[in-house]
Amino acid sequence: MNTDDSSKLIERYFLGIISESEMECLDAQLRSDAALRDTFAATARLDTNLREAALQLEDEHEKPNQRISLAKSTLWAGLAAAAALIVATWLFLWPKNSDINNFARIVEVGGGSLRWTGDGGEVTDTLTKGLPLSGGTLESLSANSWAEIALEDGSRMSLFGQSAMTISQSDEGSIIRLREGSLSAEVTTVRERKPMRFLTPTAKAEVLGTQFTLRADSSSTRLIVYEGRVRATRLADGSTQDVPADHFVVAAADTAESFVVLPREHYVDFWKSALPYGIGHGEWHPGEEGTAGHLEAKPLLWKEYGKHMVLDLASMSATGKDHPTALLDEGAHIRMVGRVADDCEVHFGLTTHRVGGGFAGKYIASRKLPGSENHFALDLPITSFDRQYPCFPESLIGHEFVDWWALTINNEAGLEIISVELFTP
Repeated sequence: MNTDDSSKLIERYFLGIISESEMECLDAQLRSDAALRDTFAATARLDTNLREAALQLEDEHEKPNQRISLAKSTLWAGLAAAAALIVATWLFLWPKNSDINNFARIVEVGGGSLRWTGDGGEVTDTLTKGLPLSGGTLESLSANSWAEIALEDGSRMSLFGQSAMTISQSDEGSIIRLREGSLSAEVTTVRERKPMRFLTPTAKAEVLGTQFTLRADSSSTRLIVYEGRVRATRLADGSTQDVPADHFVVAAADTAESFVVLPREHYVDFWKSALPYGIGHGEWHPGEEGTAGHLEAKPLLWKEYGKHMVLDLASMSATGKDHPTALLDEGAHIRMVGRVADDCEVHFGLTTHRVGGGFAGKYIASRKLPGSENHFALDLPITSFDRQYPCFPESLIGHEFVDWWALTINNEAGLEIISVELFTP
């Protein structure tokens, strides 16, 4: 793709009208083209300035006795025109009141990298509390982003990490399609209502009055039930299992793998990564001649508080069918071994669940690290992690450990992760 095509994609991104296929194309180009990443970062800074200018123009519009002279500079004229275009585009794309059946709403959002695509094709990456939703697709685009939605019957779902789900409603009831990633759900019991259906690439779950979590990718789905009962169907062969409370099942695309309901494991106080298993974002490089392999952080577009950024991100799941769930004790530490080529600030993060089910929160600890050819070994006490947003529990002590990430912001510093370990000294 030539430079003009790349520029058009960047323009469509900041106008908020980029399609899903175009977004995938732009993301691939940014991963491989350092010059294009610089162009994107510069455009992001300009976009932020334009939005601030637009807000100033709105303030002045409310004060007719005051006027701004934009004739002093052709640059200011260009900024004002571009700002007006951004505001006009935002107003055009913002959902209007209509006869659309809005059967869900946004309850909480965080992390910035979120996108909603309605069934009619409208796209918005400005998701706010109370935003009504009809059918469409919700995407959580970064390891530290998340969103909670509520359906009209009182059921709630949390989407977190790099995940995507489509919601729809018909005479047959609500259908939730988890394309990839992690979902936590609390489904209310309503009389004379048909079961809510959850679909993933490898499984189907029918639920009515229950609490559970799903984690899915193209090859398998892990279902954990905390309350009630869920009927799970493995799509590869149509076989079914009834999963009661405090049990789980894994439905794989490969029918040779076990599809058996098992009790939830006893909690443990340790965990260690087994890369490349469980990678959420980043590129795996196998070790050579006795050297350890590493997970290389890769660029990811991110937006929060109206500002566009580029994250260099590495992330990984801390749950799996072959390892019991780890519980975060007060004296626990997280040890990360890796490398950064340049001096930078690295943000380390954890996602947690409540004991007994449900998304709990995301927690962050930041450290400035010197660039070096040598590896760093960093021990972070669990108590040094702060909640990302005030709506999360203040402490993560006693939570289930779900996943981790490491990232830099607008700084391609050559971040690599070799191993991650939870332990109690």
